Amino acid sequence: MTYWRCFYHLVWGTKRRVPSIDEERADVLMAMIPGIAREEGALVHAIGIMPDHVHVAISIPPRVSVAQVVSRLKGSTSHRFGHDERSESWFGWQAEYGVMSLTEKALPTVVDYVRSQPQRHAGQELYLGLEQMEVPYQSTQ
Repeated sequence: MTYWRCFYHLVWGTKRRVPSIDEERADVLMAMIPGIAREEGALVHAIGIMPDHVHVAISIPPRVSVAQVVSRLKGSTSHRFGHDERSESWFGWQAEYGVMSLTEKALPTVVDYVRSQPQRHAGQELYLGLEQMEVPYQSTQ
């Protein structure tokens, strides 16, 4: 068996950052994300859900790309929400996402950050680097 320790912090948002993740959808995400990750050989350490974005602390094996895992997480969950007869409200993810690699030593700090999303947002105690989902446009001129 190959030895690996690859740790990441993922964050992605709803389309146009519309606050469309209600309590029911949050419960579905909490249930689906670990299973989808397991199918890719990844291990979820923590999930944090806000009405307009999701944070995941995760270990992804080197044989699988981060982009592949994010694509599966976003694709499977949006498909589930799009085919839910009980839901009358529109749902979608933005195309972009943020990913940061981290050390094993930093993992407990990031897990705490991910799990405490509601409190951190309420108190404006955010690490902006861990909230980044896209690079703002910068002119090269």
